[in-house]
Amino acid sequence: MKILSKDEVRKLTPEQQEVIGIMEAQRVRTRQQLVERARGYRGMNVIVGLLMGVAMGLAIYSVVTPRALLFAIVAVAALVGFHAAGLNRRLDALMQLLEHDISKDIARDLGNDDNAA
Repeated sequence: MKILSKDEVRKLTPEQQEVIGIMEAQRVRTRQQLVERARGYRGMNVIVGLLMGVAMGLAIYSVVTPRALLFAIVAVAALVGFHAAGLNRRLDALMQLLEHDISKDIARDLGNDDNAA
């Protein structure tokens, strides 16, 4: 995709300028959503804290009732699964941001090559 200069955008019809504006706004919105996904979210800390508390409580309770150890292990497995899923989502968002930045740099370099020629 070629990057248009301000002068080239001014030469376009108002309808074309509006379409370009909508496309740019959508690109910025998508990028912002990816950045938010890459940062994680606050709810993750609450859920992790609750799962860790349940696992620790069940592990301590398993001294009295050995059957509770099984539930503590299940709680730890859920905690690990939750962390793995969150990490996977964050890595996916980072990869998409990286791909976007690389494609933007390539497009800018191609635009500079066209202007130099």
